[in-house]
Amino acid sequence: MADQNTNPTTDQNATTTSTDTTVEKKPFATIEEANANKPTGKVRLYRVTRPNRSAVFVWSANTVEALAIVTKADGYSASSAGTQVSRQKVTEGFATLSDEEKLAFVACLPPELLAKIAPPAPAPAADKPTKGRGK
Repeated sequence: MADQNTNPTTDQNATTTSTDTTVEKKPFATIEEANANKPTGKVRLYRVTRPNRSAVFVWSANTVEALAIVTKADGYSASSAGTQVSRQKVTEGFATLSDEEKLAFVACLPPELLAKIAPPAPAPAADKPTKGRGK
């Protein structure tokens, strides 16, 4: 009989710990809210204090994971400094986006870069009176 928890999760808001317990990757504002959402398994409740002295509560297997959950929720990210993404990978990734996602991406570009990609359309010609002989 196969173990039921052998497949890793693909949910962006969950992580599989070494004890095969799925823990929601979410900081809770209060200890009561955290206790109401306690997962099963071998996890502990960690209090993470932010630089502004506010604190949140996270269910996690360890302190490193608790810090990672809170920093990710706060918008931080990390990547390897020794690798670069190839032009081909960026092109392939961009091709998978919907038209709405592509437009949202392009709208976030700085104006000077956007002008290089798509120069502004010429202004429509105003109706000017013609010079010359008048009646």
